[in-house]
Order: sequence, then C-alpha cells, then structure tokens
Amino acid sequence: MVNDQFAGKVLQKIFKWKSFELRDENGELVAKAIQRIFTFGVKIDIYDFLERPIGSVQEDILKSLLKIQTVYSIFNG
Repeated sequence: MVNDQFAGKVLQKIFKWKSFELRDENGELVAKAIQRIFTFGVKIDIYDFLERPIGSVQEDILKSLLKIQTVYSIFNG
C-alpha cells in the first residue's frame, strides 16, 4: 500500500516454474518475474508487461568463519 491506497498485488502462477505476476489495482499486468531453473543460487528475471527485460535478482551466499549470509543483488535490465 502506498499512502494507505491499494498499489497492486503479486500473484504466483501455479503451473509454471516459480513464476510471479505483479498486477495493478485494475488487475492489469504490470510486470512478471520468472525464476531460472539451472543456476547456482537463485536468479530471477523480471520483465515488463510487454515481456521486455527490466531487471533481475540474484542470490549471493557469503561464507565467513562465523556464519553464512544470504544477500540478494538487484540489477537493471
């Protein structure tokens, strides 16, 4: 919610491999995200409503002597 107004919703596609859709308040598709299958760590490609790439999210696992930390990097398309 933006300023207590409905901004949209994210829907997961049931029968697709980790696919999500972002829809606005009118139910119109704004963007979609699809997780890649064969990668080391999580990599999600993000597309606009015309299916043009607009960015991606990549999981990076950082290991140190004391702990393992997961960081997600966001990239422009």
